Amino acid sequence: MDFITDNILLIFCFVGSALLLLLPYLNKSRAGTLSPADVVLQVNKNNAMLIDVRNKDQFETGSLGGAVNIPSCDLAAQLNSLPTDRPLIFICQDGRQAMQAAKQVKGKGFKDTHVLNGGINGWVDDKLPLTQPETAPKKPVRKKSIAARKAHQQQQASHSSHPT
Repeated sequence: MDFITDNILLIFCFVGSALLLLLPYLNKSRAGTLSPADVVLQVNKNNAMLIDVRNKDQFETGSLGGAVNIPSCDLAAQLNSLPTDRPLIFICQDGRQAMQAAKQVKGKGFKDTHVLNGGINGWVDDKLPLTQPETAPKKPVRKKSIAARKAHQQQQASHSSHPT
């Protein structure tokens, strides 16, 4: 007992050092969170699918390149459209909503699920770019003037009255 009381400072230093050495391993054990660099590796090496679970308006402000928008409220209905043969990485603004989505999907049999640690905020904090989702170009709607419609109708009428 004298050893412990005489060396209490040394014991605290030893225990503290052991905890500091184990801290990186303990952080990695958190349920499938990936750093932004790890997300890039997963996409490039394993063709991971990026799923942004924010609502459409938030998604349209910018997301990771190649991300698909499936709002968390629609996720259960979209489970059949998710691939089972590649990793799924869930994204939200700060990581919390994505963590819930990953848990929901993992409970349905998807094994390789991850979450972007810190979400979009963490991505931006690491000075990584966001992309705007691609939207289909809008075709201009052409309305014929009344005069143009009448001319077209007269032209069709004259073709139908002349047999060939």
